[in-house]
This record gives sequence, structure tokens and C-alpha cells, in this order.
Amino acid sequence: MHLQCLKMKKISIAILTISLVGAVVFFRLQTTSPFLKACQTHLKNKKLVSALDTDLCSKIEKQFFSGDDNVQNILPSKVGATELPIDDEVRFIAFNDPAYFSSYAYCYFAFKEWFNPESLAPDQMAIAASGFAILKKELEGYKEWLASTKGQSCSRAIKTSLNLEVIDLEQEMGEKVSIIAINPIGAIRSDNGLGEVIKEAV
Repeated sequence: MHLQCLKMKKISIAILTISLVGAVVFFRLQTTSPFLKACQTHLKNKKLVSALDTDLCSKIEKQFFSGDDNVQNILPSKVGATELPIDDEVRFIAFNDPAYFSSYAYCYFAFKEWFNPESLAPDQMAIAASGFAILKKELEGYKEWLASTKGQSCSRAIKTSLNLEVIDLEQEMGEKVSIIAINPIGAIRSDNGLGEVIKEAV
């Protein structure tokens, strides 16, 4: 009798383990990417929740993102842009998690005085900006600025708002002469739409 109870307990534990593993696999399959979540939230806020609109978010996600990385390298041809000889000298990226847009560009834009940091927070820029193009030769003086009082304040804003560090743009470019980035959620939210943003960026 004791042996039979022991066998039953082992069977029950085995079934429970299989169920838990199955649940973990199920929830992994159901995981929503940062882009998809932001896209669907935007459509709901705009009261655009038809099946067509929801499908749009999924289609864009598949077009840009092939994995779980928050920032992914892309090819111009993958997003419908004409390939050019200079493409080999440029790093093209897309932001799956829009928060990383600000970790790349927020402080650089502040350094260039293209906006007033007091009027736009890092988390706001992350969902509002559609992309950027930065040349390596335009980075002169940026590292020194980051070490200044204004630069340190900007870095703290990124850390506080997004829990991210400011990205070293020169290191990200490596041997490339430029970095072109697309922020799909920002492009969708813009008046011009995703297609126009891509054309403008590349």
C-alpha cells in the first residue's frame, strides 16, 4: 500500500512538472515584444482597434524584428529602401524597445541643442521620435560634453526615467561612418507614417 502511494505521488509530481513546463513554454510563446505592446497600446488610445490595425502591428514587427534583442541591425532592403553603395559604411538599426531610442539619441540631441531637455523627458522622446541619422564626424566634443555638468544631468535623466545608460555612439558605430536608426513606434505615431520616415532616413 505504501509503495502504491509512493508511485502515485511520483506520477502526480511528474504530471505537475509537465504541466508547469508546458505553462512556461506557453507563456514564452505568448510574450509580447516591447514594440508590439507599444503599438497596440497606441492603437487602443487612438481607438483604432480593428483586426486590420492589430495585424498592422504584427506585420511591422515581423518586418523589422527577428529576435528578442531590444536593438536590432537591419538591412535597408528589408524595410523597402533602395540599396546604395554607401550602405556598407553605415550601421542600420531598429528599436524593438523604444526606450533604447533615448539611450542612444536623447543626450546627443541635447548636446546639439536640437531641443530643450526641460520640455521633453527621455520617456516622451522614446515614443515620439521616429528615427535619426548621426555621422561619426559630428560626434566631436560629445564625450567631453557628457562629462560636463549638463551632460551628467542628462545621463542621470536617462537612468532615472528609463533605467538605462547613455550609449557610446562612437563605439556603436565601430568602423562605420554613420548610424541610421528607425524607431517604428515613433514613426507610427507621427503624422507622416512609417513609410515616409524610412524614405527620409535612408
